[in-house]
Amino acid sequence: MQIADPNLKTWAQILHGLWKELGRTISEDCKRQPERYTLIYVSHPFIIPGGRFREFYYWDSYWIQRGLLRSEMYDTTKGMIENFLEMVELMGFVPNGGRKYYRRSQPPLLIPMMKSYFDATQDIDFLRSSLATLEKEFKFWIKHRMVTVYHKRRKFRVARYSSDRTGPRPESYRFV
Repeated sequence: MQIADPNLKTWAQILHGLWKELGRTISEDCKRQPERYTLIYVSHPFIIPGGRFREFYYWDSYWIQRGLLRSEMYDTTKGMIENFLEMVELMGFVPNGGRKYYRRSQPPLLIPMMKSYFDATQDIDFLRSSLATLEKEFKFWIKHRMVTVYHKRRKFRVARYSSDRTGPRPESYRFV
């Protein structure tokens, strides 16, 4: 993408440089000894939503991916999508974040992520190879996260964020 305005171009270059600072990978040791980690091992590098995080977050990754595509970082975007596809195969859904104790999800954004990636790259082979897993996540939402809403005597089925858990979030516990 060509940016003519020098001020906007400088700003875009600074922003583009942040991707390197926010990039992360999960140690191979996490894959070999998963019992020693709360992180979920994923195969590909990913971008965190800010400096204090060490793991991905589903909702944030959707918006990050939009920026990566604008920065023409297609391989990074594809790798992040592949990580989420791994999550669906492992857990049946994409968890809120990359920790084992996250047993809830955020809004289903994997299909829109794939659409944005496909629109930018036309990578039909990746899309085709991912369809069954995309459908698996969609079915999770249909089965576990749908609610019926009535408006003006019309009935709508909508996906909503919810959790089956009744206690505090595990990540809110403080270990001493």
